[in-house]
Amino acid sequence: NTYNPNPGSSSFADCRGCGDGAVTNASGSASADDCMCSDRTYQVVAANGDSSSCRSCPVGATCNDQTCALRNDALACGGTGRRAGSAIVGDWSRHNATNEYVLVSCPAGHSKVTTLEGSVAFNHDSQRCVQCNDPFEYILNPDTDTCQACPAGLTCDGTAEYTVRVADSIWAADGAVLRLVSCPVGYRKVNSSDADQECALCGAGTECTTEDCTECVPCSAGTYKVAASSDACDLCPINTYNPNPGSSSFADCRGCGDGAVTNASGSASADDCMCSDRTYQVVAANGDSSSCRSCPVGATCNDQTCAL
Repeated sequence: NTYNPNPGSSSFADCRGCGDGAVTNASGSASADDCMCSDRTYQVVAANGDSSSCRSCPVGATCNDQTCALRNDALACGGTGRRAGSAIVGDWSRHNATNEYVLVSCPAGHSKVTTLEGSVAFNHDSQRCVQCNDPFEYILNPDTDTCQACPAGLTCDGTAEYTVRVADSIWAADGAVLRLVSCPVGYRKVNSSDADQECALCGAGTECTTEDCTECVPCSAGTYKVAASSDACDLCPINTYNPNPGSSSFADCRGCGDGAVTNASGSASADDCMCSDRTYQVVAANGDSSSCRSCPVGATCNDQTCAL
């Protein structure tokens, strides 16, 4: 459990202890490299070769059998477990100053963790690549970002790749987060939180007819919409009218009655129902209906039109 790198030694004091629980396989060791660490640690030799120590294994380099993959040059797990023979996740390298292993980078779909939870200070033992949860998370930059919840308006695959749920919706990166920039006409833009972002349909009786719409508005009088969709409200057909905004049924479009007609579709008032030249219009007191009445003899002009 000692070693002596110097030839010509004349003192037992030149035999140096391995330290940190490391041991040698035999007596007469000449190098700190001969000091072996336990399976759950790895060896760190000082830059000058004068000393060595055993370092606890980071979480991300610990194999299923609890041995440390940093003990071998291949940085791979041994044994017979699920990870046997497989390299640990991430790019690991010896630090120039300390000769300890540090996690340099992580592959796509992983978050690089080098701190204890709730801390910003580097922690050697906490180093690991955490895989993001597919399809519930995404990550834009594995080496600087954390896994983010997939917004409602996207389909994620655990990496920086994603698919929009609504065609022509536009998203952009804002630091570590994807932001909904705009929705196509007919959709309401929802962005109440990072996860609650989407282009939402307007429900029955409502519509969005402008870009960057954030609130569905009721269908105007003279129109209706029977179900949630990206479509605008439908116009009541010609010879009908609808005085009520926010209608969700075609039945709200009322016929003019008594042969009255409208000049166009989308009429909002019974006043829009016009009678023939030989009749005159009677609108109910509540404005909900109208009718055409034949012209009294005393109001009929020589050309047979009605003066009323």
